[in-house]
Amino acid sequence: VFVDCGAYNGDSVAAFAAWHRGPDAHVVAIEPDPASFAALERVAASIRPRGIAVSCVNAAVGETSGRIGFQSLNNEASHIARDAETTVAMVSVDAALADLGLTASLVKYDVEGFEREAIAGTRDSIGSGSALAVSVYHQAHDLWEILLLLHSMQPDYVFHLREHGPDGIDTDLYALPKHLAIPACSSHDMGSENLPL
Repeated sequence: VFVDCGAYNGDSVAAFAAWHRGPDAHVVAIEPDPASFAALERVAASIRPRGIAVSCVNAAVGETSGRIGFQSLNNEASHIARDAETTVAMVSVDAALADLGLTASLVKYDVEGFEREAIAGTRDSIGSGSALAVSVYHQAHDLWEILLLLHSMQPDYVFHLREHGPDGIDTDLYALPKHLAIPACSSHDMGSENLPL
């Protein structure tokens, strides 16, 4: 089960579907922006005939379920804005998974600076050892604060850092259970660094 927090227009869902081969695949795609959610639903509809279950949730992710202010820009930069007049539904990852009767294998967070709050709503999945991919480039302090938060929640994680874009854009922190950890490597091998604690 792949949980995509900040699923945007379904680009990561489509990439997962192209990569995954198997009858047991399920994607939970969570996206609050209305225009992006409509595009996500179109991608999901195109993937379902291939035997991959896709559950789309039109909400933001946070520590709890409820409503929260949101700045809708109809693009990938839409974001939580607590003082915004417009509000959207908010759900915790743990609640979304419980509603669907699923357990996450991988949770991806790219929620435009709201990653720490989203992680706080994923305690059950983190406790059960789900692998995580967390964007850590939206706020400078996320680079170390998210790593320390995840380590405090699951000391057995092994961490890897990977830059997927230029100049630090799309830098992700991977938190992996030890049995999935990538062996120590240099940045020349894979473009990632092990981050031992």
